[in-house]
Formats: sequence, C-alpha cells, structure tokens
Amino acid sequence: MWDAIVEMFRDGNGIWVIAVIVLLIVAGRLGLIKIKNDKISFGKWSSENERTIMKKQIEYAQNTCKAFEKRIPRFDGYNEYLGKYIAEKTFDEIVTWIAFNHIQDDEDYIGIKQEMIWNIVTSEVIRDELKSDKFRKQVDKSVEQIIKRLVQIRANNI
Repeated sequence: MWDAIVEMFRDGNGIWVIAVIVLLIVAGRLGLIKIKNDKISFGKWSSENERTIMKKQIEYAQNTCKAFEKRIPRFDGYNEYLGKYIAEKTFDEIVTWIAFNHIQDDEDYIGIKQEMIWNIVTSEVIRDELKSDKFRKQVDKSVEQIIKRLVQIRANNI
C-alpha cells in the first residue's frame, strides 16, 4: 500500500489526490455536501437535521403515548391520574431511547423494549385488569409500532 502511495507522488498525481481531499473537506464544512456513514456524519447541516429528526420522533412518541393512555381499559375504581402517570413515564422512557439514538427494529431490540415498558406499567399498578395478558399484548403491539415508526422517521429524514 505504501509503495502505491509513494509511486503516486513520484508520478505527480499525489498533489491532485490531496487537492481533492481538501476540496471535499472544505465543501463538507461549508455544507455543500454531506458524507454519511453508519457512524460518521460530516457536513454543516447534519446537526440541524439530527435535531429535526429527533423533534419529529419526540412529537410522534408524545402523541402516541397520549393516545395509548386513552386506550387503557377503564374499570370500576380506575384512577385516571395513574393512567396519565404511566403514559408520562412511558413517554420519558421512549425519549431516552430517542436521545441515545440506537433505535432498531429487529426482534430482539423490540422484545427488550416491550419488557421495559411492561415493567413500567406493572410497577405502578396493583389492579389485575392492568396486569392481564390481553392488556400485555396491547402494550407489546403498541411498543412495536412505536419503535418501527421511530426507525421509519429516522430513515426518511436522513
């Protein structure tokens, strides 16, 4: 590899390679181009774009958690404030996922996040109506939909 680099400079082409690299760096800094890899994003507007994506994800999560709270089964003695509290704790957890920016739509990831949300729900309730298998399936389905939509929002805005 080093031999090829030395030969390139001997032929006089090395200066052109360096010029192209410098030109790409300057263009990226000015925001004229964006170079994106799985781990690296380079370009002036990439941080602004990232904020926009996160804002859309958070807005979606907030609306979804509010809607989910409305679907919590009502029963005699249902505590509306507890339902809102669970929805807020769920929303806070989802915002943490968004902030860490490692959301994936593979089966293992979704399963872990479903378990996390279910633990939030069951740690706050004492009524069997909210610990039923039927409600668990509803929670798991909602969490899966949220994760898939968050991944989709990110994919469509990069």
